[in-house]
Amino acid sequence: MRKQSRKTPFLKNKPYNKTLTIEIIVFNLLLQPYPNKWVNPRRWQTEILLGLVVVLVLLVFNPPFLGSYTPANRVLVALMHGSICVCCMFSLRRVSVLMFPKIIEDEFWTGYKVLLINALYVLFIGAGNYVLAAILGKLSLSWASFVSFEIRIMMLGFLQLTFWDVLFQVLLNEKHHERAQLLNHQLRELPPNLVFSNHYRSNNDLTAHFVILHAENPSENFKLWLEKGLFMQAEGNFVRVSYLENKQVKNVLIRTNLSKVMEDLQNAPQYCRCHTNYLVNMNKIMSITGNAQGYQLEVEGVCQFIPATYTRAILSRTNLATPLKKVDLVY
Repeated sequence: MRKQSRKTPFLKNKPYNKTLTIEIIVFNLLLQPYPNKWVNPRRWQTEILLGLVVVLVLLVFNPPFLGSYTPANRVLVALMHGSICVCCMFSLRRVSVLMFPKIIEDEFWTGYKVLLINALYVLFIGAGNYVLAAILGKLSLSWASFVSFEIRIMMLGFLQLTFWDVLFQVLLNEKHHERAQLLNHQLRELPPNLVFSNHYRSNNDLTAHFVILHAENPSENFKLWLEKGLFMQAEGNFVRVSYLENKQVKNVLIRTNLSKVMEDLQNAPQYCRCHTNYLVNMNKIMSITGNAQGYQLEVEGVCQFIPATYTRAILSRTNLATPLKKVDLVY
């Protein structure tokens, strides 16, 4: 059988280029995708870690406003400031996720949004700690005192966060771009119908040629031929199913969610959840590109890239032999 050509299209997001000047690199980093650590409101590790860092910094450096306290009270005050940081970040993250879901959606999360929300968090944390210091009688309540306090907090917190975020993005961007080139090389060596792993073929019932995707209204159920399906995308209360029909890409909206679609596709393991909002047919993958968020998949006949942030899930089900490491897990 003749191999289907796998041509990598012109990319809208240009690959990371080491020859660019520092100014262009920084500007591009602000516009490029970035791993979104804020989209999941159930996460609490970041808040707790931040609170512990604040407590340790206060105890180690012993700033002047702690000098008048006894050792026991000094620890108590430090814990109070750490708790304020945890509460401020905890509440602000959840409010921002609820009020601005489209802005914080991880598919469109970029570097400049990280800097903006970091600045917002630092300002909010500074305001909380200023109120606590005023209650404890260590600061006077005035606009001049408040502005001076916020400037010091920004210098202590925002600059360090910005440095680590930019460094983290550069490292992830370069790593995923290099790994994507390796994956594309392996992808070109595979026949189009062998991308999906034979291990999963032999351990699952693949005799069915179609499945019924169940909608909330049974009259809207959709019959999907497995070899024609491309990907599924969550869109609010609907799931958009993209499939091939007479060599043309067609779409249908079903009132359901991706979790229920995954249940309908439980006997079709070639369909893998590669992202919070996407399921993809791994036999339709044509090329792979990389950015700081992870990988992007070009699917047959589709003029868009499917984000693949669930790296281990997508690679473990394919015949792509690139080694897997924990660092590949963006989330």
